[in-house]
Amino acid sequence: MRDLTVLEIDLTAVAHNMAVLRRLVGPRVGICPVVKADAYGLGAARVCPTLLAAGAEMLAVYTADQAAELLRAAVGGTILVMMPVRSLARGDELEHALVRGRLHLTVHDRDQLADLVRLSERYTTPIPVHLDIDTGMTRGGCLPADAPELIAAINDAPRLKLAGISTHFSSAGSDPATTDRQLARLERLLKSEADAISPVCIVHAANTAATLRTGAYHQRMVRIGQAWAGYGPELIDEESAAEWRDGAHDLRPCVTLSSRLIQIKSVPARTKVGYEAAWTTRRASVIGLVPTGYADGYPLALSGAGRRRRETPLVAVMLQGPSGLTRTYAPVVGRVNMDQITIDLTEIAADKDTPPLRVGTGVELITADRAAPNHLAHLATIAGTSPYELLCRLNPRLRRVYHRASASIEVMPGAAAAARAAATAAAAAVSTG
Repeated sequence: MRDLTVLEIDLTAVAHNMAVLRRLVGPRVGICPVVKADAYGLGAARVCPTLLAAGAEMLAVYTADQAAELLRAAVGGTILVMMPVRSLARGDELEHALVRGRLHLTVHDRDQLADLVRLSERYTTPIPVHLDIDTGMTRGGCLPADAPELIAAINDAPRLKLAGISTHFSSAGSDPATTDRQLARLERLLKSEADAISPVCIVHAANTAATLRTGAYHQRMVRIGQAWAGYGPELIDEESAAEWRDGAHDLRPCVTLSSRLIQIKSVPARTKVGYEAAWTTRRASVIGLVPTGYADGYPLALSGAGRRRRETPLVAVMLQGPSGLTRTYAPVVGRVNMDQITIDLTEIAADKDTPPLRVGTGVELITADRAAPNHLAHLATIAGTSPYELLCRLNPRLRRVYHRASASIEVMPGAAAAARAAATAAAAAVSTG
């Protein structure tokens, strides 16, 4: 039997979101979608062509391996690797992309820069690097005081080219004062080093929240994370003024996670439900079983257990009636299991005006409707996490279906890994043949 739980990615929505972002930043600011962690678990090889076709100037990943996966999938465009890379294997796809200017590396400190200088000596053309400045994130990058020395060292290296300067805002969605201080540190450095920085050097600082907040953060390029997937307005707190707040609401979520009822069971009052008897029926109830659990990425934190929870997670039950499809919401009850959840269908079953429940009835666990209670960002709030963490948790075992306005493409679990393995084998055969 084919997997009943399906992750749907709307590529038309992705293209729409890129158009929204282009309107917000204007024609002179580049857009660099961040597609690390396999495009937040949505499938970088499938999503990136849409991002590039919609006008992305560059793609950003974290590791060199993530960049290699894009190259093996024949994804075009320029790729920025944000992790400190110190070496590359000779003759592989990363080296080929590097010497062609399609792969940009990031400099974080003196020792890593020395490694990149040694790496560059293999080549006859300069390799593009971006210098990352730690203006207050305290993660990667160099301190502002060390940046002038590193800029000078990059300019003095005959086979390195300073292609970009970056920083990362720590609290753009919630703390504009901290963000403004970080921006001021970056701008002081840019002003003091203006003579050493080429006019074509790409300065980029704004993540999704900073991009949506105000154009003052945009610089020459913005690095967009979850906004290309349609998420972002949730990042900016309601008390903070944001120049682009209204435009941000035009973003269209691209993800839907759905499954089907595989069992419907009537039980008496005071029946214990789930592990640890975490929930007890207060009346004769109808319990539905859905074959999705935390192994799929639906987190244990969305269990409908305990009395301390302020809000119970809901799923949408998709009822097909004479007038079409309607969504009726049912609470998750008991604990989320590895492969299954239980939902309370009692109210729906008792409503004479709704179509009858049947095994096979659709259940939408995550919806693309921003106003619905099972919207990704709302579920993340209930679970005490972030929308991007929930996206990254979605297991590759899920069957994925990619929708465009004119077609749908289905990718079965393991298909992406099999395709990558086949591509690697083919490349090895060519190189050894």
